[in-house]
Amino acid sequence: GLMKFDIKNDKMESLYHDKNNKNSLTNSYITSLEHGIDDNNICVGTIYGINVVNKSSLEINRFESILYDNSFFVYNMELDNLNNMWISTKRGVFIYNQKTNKEYDLYLINNEGIKEYNKKEKKMYNLNIEEEKDMKIYNNEFVLSDSQNNIWISSSKGVKKYSIKE
Repeated sequence: GLMKFDIKNDKMESLYHDKNNKNSLTNSYITSLEHGIDDNNICVGTIYGINVVNKSSLEINRFESILYDNSFFVYNMELDNLNNMWISTKRGVFIYNQKTNKEYDLYLINNEGIKEYNKKEKKMYNLNIEEEKDMKIYNNEFVLSDSQNNIWISSSKGVKKYSIKE
């Protein structure tokens, strides 16, 4: 689970998974923590998906996975300089653009290539990119961003570098 310590007031609060409570964590086995786009939220990755926790109220919002019923194993998460959340999972690397609450873009990079999610049709489509063979990801476990707007992804085929643009 996740514990919040208030050293000043000698107080501790805990968050865990409760199968009977949809407002609890998706699982108590936490694999990754990352700041949200604002300072009041923290993203919590588990072996069964992502949770966004309000740091003040400890209210939990589960990230509802459009593709895999919120059951994907999260290895790592990284927020880049452009507010894209890079989510390393067993199914590939999801890129979730969270610039606005109403609109989002969702992409997937995996061993099949790069795909884009069509919001209206609720389907994934392959993107035809010439360099796609070099962009496929196999068995990723780690994502890291740098100050030059590059994303570094580890995989069984070595380290992949992606340059992101506004």
